[in-house]
Amino acid sequence: MRRLAAVFLCVAASAAQAGFFKVEQRDGRWWLLDQDGKPFLARAVNCVDAGVAPDKFNPRNPAYCALKFYRTDAGWAAATATRLKGWGFNTIGGYSDESIMRGQGMPYTVALVMGGWFAVPWADIRDPESVKKLEEVAATEAAKYRDDPLCIGYFVDNELGWWDETAFLYWMGRPATDRLKQVLWGMLKEAYHGDLRAVLKDFTVEPKPRTLDDLKGELKVCRWAPGRRPLVAERFIETLADDYYDVTTSALRKADPNHLILGDRYLSFYAQPVARAAGRHVDVVTTNYNTFAASGWILPSYFDTLHRITGKPIMVTEYYFASMENLTGNKNQSGPFMVVPTRAERAAGAREMTERLWRLPYVVGAHWFQFADEPPLGRDDGEDFAFGLVDNQDRPYEELTAAFADVNGKAEALHREGPRADGLAAAAGGWRVPRATWTRSVDGKLDDWNLPATWVPAPGSRAPFEPFGDFHLTWSPDGILVAAVMSNFSDGGGVPAGSMDLERIAITVRREGVPALDVQVRGLHEKTGPEPVAGPDGKKPADNRPLAPLTVLRAAGRKLPPGVDGITGAQSHVSITSLAEVFVPVSALGGKPLAAGETLRVGLSLRLRGDVKETFWPVSLVKTPAAAKLAAITLAEAAP
Repeated sequence: MRRLAAVFLCVAASAAQAGFFKVEQRDGRWWLLDQDGKPFLARAVNCVDAGVAPDKFNPRNPAYCALKFYRTDAGWAAATATRLKGWGFNTIGGYSDESIMRGQGMPYTVALVMGGWFAVPWADIRDPESVKKLEEVAATEAAKYRDDPLCIGYFVDNELGWWDETAFLYWMGRPATDRLKQVLWGMLKEAYHGDLRAVLKDFTVEPKPRTLDDLKGELKVCRWAPGRRPLVAERFIETLADDYYDVTTSALRKADPNHLILGDRYLSFYAQPVARAAGRHVDVVTTNYNTFAASGWILPSYFDTLHRITGKPIMVTEYYFASMENLTGNKNQSGPFMVVPTRAERAAGAREMTERLWRLPYVVGAHWFQFADEPPLGRDDGEDFAFGLVDNQDRPYEELTAAFADVNGKAEALHREGPRADGLAAAAGGWRVPRATWTRSVDGKLDDWNLPATWVPAPGSRAPFEPFGDFHLTWSPDGILVAAVMSNFSDGGGVPAGSMDLERIAITVRREGVPALDVQVRGLHEKTGPEPVAGPDGKKPADNRPLAPLTVLRAAGRKLPPGVDGITGAQSHVSITSLAEVFVPVSALGGKPLAAGETLRVGLSLRLRGDVKETFWPVSLVKTPAAAKLAAITLAEAAP
């Protein structure tokens, strides 16, 4: 969620000097350490500012205006700091007016725009002029904060376009004079051992090259061949990201060795090669996060994998809930963010999500977006959500602020206690799968699922990737329900139309006395209807086509019409999080109703980008002989 104005945040650097914030791992838990070396979790609010000036106030679209309720900015700042502390917050988060709030004695963060000025990743940040400019920006900004012990550190950017597929194909098409194209061509030559035919198995290129050297120059068309996702792309994207993090963090540390470097606030998505590069340079990895679940459930693989790849603590720099029942009159319709019907549901979801974040042993900060509701008709970019702790008349949402006061007051205790025992329970030689307690509705939205109870722990993955999604599993007497949730960006423009159905879920079920069931569910991320075309200005509109129904195939490759054997699937998405749901009825498993106590053997696999990127369960699915590949599951009664 990007603000239009360039704003600055500060969050202490891995500085070794006493008197400034640091990060440290103690007893298996990551913490910020404050100026006195005491463990600290950044319980923050974003956009803590006085709103619009009175002379800019628009009564037709009334934004928050503090000076309608307070005589001075200083009076507002003092009152706001008192309120925030009473609601359990201890830090001023991103996009706040730190010039006013610095006098309130609260730690704060500062957001810089570094790579964003140079259109990273679409530009070469190692260009000497770019490096010089970045060092000037770092020196100018660091001079404001370098000696302030209340400053936690710097965000170097916000929500850069780390769309790995798109960026790779962009640089593939660049002319030979570009340094990064030269780097990429060298990687291609090495990866394919100079074999052009091997390259053309992975790529469709125009003009068609006659020799490998023809790929050095500008290409009119370059896209993946259907079902292919060459690993050279991962290597190049990691190099591209390493350049970015190296140049930006070096400039900041040169200008300010005292404060932490807090990463670049991912957009609820990260490419794994980018995160791997970040871990080599930043002190804290930062991500904004948009939940897909009104309950406040968070995607375990998203955070676990980010920490595993980087080896660094994580700060969640934006998270949010809005509700249709609100005091400002927001319609909550200009974005993909979580919206629930009532204020009570909003408070419950926010509380649950916050508690889950504090329980993660590597999370050192959670920053609520935001202090006040957005204008009812939208801010400058149209975003119009009731995200605030207060409405546009400065009235607190009491259900929400009470929830934060409670959960934030327990933050340190929750952090020490650790995660709840979510997911399938281990049983002798396998797992216990709880019975569904809801009326089945295969719509791909998972609104009705008990996500904590049905989560499948400890998935595996195919190297060089770590798990990028999660499975859920439940049952009822009439069949088995499987769900997959993934944080994924797939560039539909990078492959020919219709080939996205190579992204798939594979389900294997073995039932005593019944022929084995092996099915593939294809069409993940596939859309219906004609693809948008560019207008006279050459710009292509957003692809808002609906997602296609999922297609069920037998292992032999025979397509089944929808509903054959009763196997059905549906998909949906919330922002960049994709969800899929599949029902396998007992008619496909011998016909006899399932019952508590019965044991089945199950294997699940989620494959994206051809066969290169795979998450699977159990881990033994690809590591042991065929007889031991599947997980033994015992059907159990519903979880409490």
